[in-house]
Amino acid sequence: GVLDKEVVVGTMGTLYGVGEEGLAAVVSGEFTPLSAYAFMAMSLIYVPCVATVAAIWRETNWKWTLLTIGYTSGLGWLVAVIIFQVGSLFT
Repeated sequence: GVLDKEVVVGTMGTLYGVGEEGLAAVVSGEFTPLSAYAFMAMSLIYVPCVATVAAIWRETNWKWTLLTIGYTSGLGWLVAVIIFQVGSLFT
């Protein structure tokens, strides 16, 4: 997903060795609804795609680039953990 966030689902199909039709069955067996929400939140928030990171590097400097990578990764992880932990209280 770091190379291009739109390919996360396609990559999962490749990793599980299933086509588009069989992916729903495999994913529903691997993820609970709660873990799927946490996964989606992490996928949306963590490190922007490589093109965005390269643009940040080109327009600022390496410090801002590393700060962006660290901040978005940490924020994505924190949000995913909060979603999962709070959701676990209700299940």
